[in-house]
Amino acid sequence: MIRKPLRSFLSRASLTRALLTGAAISILAVSSQAAPQPERAQPERAQPGSLKPGSPEHLAMKLRAADLQKHQLQAATKGIPQDVLCEANPDFVVTGSSSSSTVNEHCFPNAAGTFAPRADIHGLSIVDGMDVADMDNDGDNDFLACDGLTTEVYLYTQDPSNTFTPTTVASGVTPGGGSFLCTYLRIADFNGDNLNDFIVGDHLVAGGMYVYLQGPAGSFTPQSPGLDLTWASPTGAQCNCVFGVAAGDVDGDGNDDVMLLGFNGQGAGQVWFYQGDGFGGMATPTLKFDLGVDFPVVANPTGLALFDVEGDGDLDVIAGGSFDGSHYIYTNDGVAGFTAPAGPAFSIHNYSGIDSYDVDGDQDEDLMLVDWTSRRLLLSENINGAMAAPVAVGVVDGPSLGVGAPERPEKSGFDLDHFKCYPAEAEKPVNEEIVLTDQFNTSDVAVYETRHFCNAVTKIHDEVMTPIQNEDAHLEMIRIQADGDTPSQVEVTNQFGKDQKLDIGKAAYLAVPTQKIEPGNHPFPERLDHFKCYEVYGDSEAIKVSLKDQFGFEEGLEAIVPLLLCNPTKKEHAGNTTPIENPLDHLVCYELDLTEQIFDNAYIRNQFGERGLKLDRADMLCLPSEKRVIR
Repeated sequence: MIRKPLRSFLSRASLTRALLTGAAISILAVSSQAAPQPERAQPERAQPGSLKPGSPEHLAMKLRAADLQKHQLQAATKGIPQDVLCEANPDFVVTGSSSSSTVNEHCFPNAAGTFAPRADIHGLSIVDGMDVADMDNDGDNDFLACDGLTTEVYLYTQDPSNTFTPTTVASGVTPGGGSFLCTYLRIADFNGDNLNDFIVGDHLVAGGMYVYLQGPAGSFTPQSPGLDLTWASPTGAQCNCVFGVAAGDVDGDGNDDVMLLGFNGQGAGQVWFYQGDGFGGMATPTLKFDLGVDFPVVANPTGLALFDVEGDGDLDVIAGGSFDGSHYIYTNDGVAGFTAPAGPAFSIHNYSGIDSYDVDGDQDEDLMLVDWTSRRLLLSENINGAMAAPVAVGVVDGPSLGVGAPERPEKSGFDLDHFKCYPAEAEKPVNEEIVLTDQFNTSDVAVYETRHFCNAVTKIHDEVMTPIQNEDAHLEMIRIQADGDTPSQVEVTNQFGKDQKLDIGKAAYLAVPTQKIEPGNHPFPERLDHFKCYEVYGDSEAIKVSLKDQFGFEEGLEAIVPLLLCNPTKKEHAGNTTPIENPLDHLVCYELDLTEQIFDNAYIRNQFGERGLKLDRADMLCLPSEKRVIR
């Protein structure tokens, strides 16, 4: 699963989640018929000092002792798996098994949230890691499957007829044989080149864990060295250490990171954070929290996923699925700081695999789970930031931990405008103390006097017109003083160019969504974020533009040098919290020259109250932009 905007080919009714583990894959379709529910097995109780009965390794060893010879024969004779088909719809969920020779495809008709009977896919052996995404940028979802027995990762690419064609894209992921399982496999664009990559390893750490970068298209290269796993196995010895893997932009710097969950040994229950450098490399890990310390009932958890539970624009963590089946949500402060919950969000039967997706199309993230012991596919719906008790929506063909899902949706339907900004002097300063959390840091902020007032503007540049999306969008820019660490350099892309390098300076302004009462009597702008704006330094270039806003039309203007980078920010003020609505929307503001138009006065209202403004000729143009942290 990927932390990216929802692409046009994913409908609100789509659920392209793939679940996989073991010798089989299943793809499950949405249907009006309820899926059959398996009989709930009662697990054995673990004995102190022994291998836990009912644990993934214990069950896998029992199953594979009988099936290993059969699996080896299948791997030798069948090679890579056969084609599979979702006949009616290109959306699917895939699950797997550690005890059979099939995996199961669960395809969807048009109904959202219910699943049709699965179709089996034959030919894999022991599939324990999987994820779903558009790997070839052709507009439909593909999936990756890691087979611990053959040691290989298979890419199933989907064609327009909804047929999947498998190819081998990685080998040697595990040492091979019936005792080795892949960890979760997770897809992300780790180097920001718009080609999806993946991360996977083996659960005994003997084969390590690596980021595999795609490039050229369809070819994947492991990045050396692999991830530092000494927290799980200081000597590198086999240890049955890791199953849970998650990937996404955890700290809000624009680069995809990795989180790992310890299963057994000295790292059992620990969640470790690997900061991505934007080029496919991962920093030395840091311990974020320890489930076993916070909740001693959690002994050997397998379930880990990133998802935005409360819709504030950052990635929270759900972890759990130990022998007792309890799961816990740790909320993210936006910069990879996590707060422990008071108790479990829910419980299932036993060990779990987890991934997230907006199953019901209501613009929040639900959870898909597989239950190792009862062999069920489960759905936990997100209801206003609280997770409902999981319900069974399908049956998995054998014990399963792996689960994958398509790209994580962002909130859709909002287009950030360009803004033409006028120097402004208010009747009185704001003089308030607030707290801001953006993708760089959380800081106490002193808010002082108004410096600019910004109108949404139609821009004409290189004979291309970008019209106003929301005529009610206005921003008041107020000078601030704020502390906090920031990256030193970013790359931004907007209509003035791709990968513009900007050096970051101090935080200088807070841009506040504002209602312009006079002139125009506009309503308050909907879904427009607050922005924390940093001084930036970059190359200058006179770019000719023509601008038309609610004050008039000016042509032949020049945008010269970048002045500000504005991140969407969460604002805490006077006991109220205003969350981020659109975490991918940024503004880069450029010095604007040759303006003549002056509009004397405006009267405004926002969260700091009502006041009059005296305006001068415009001197700044802000463009919607994409941002990536370089260092």
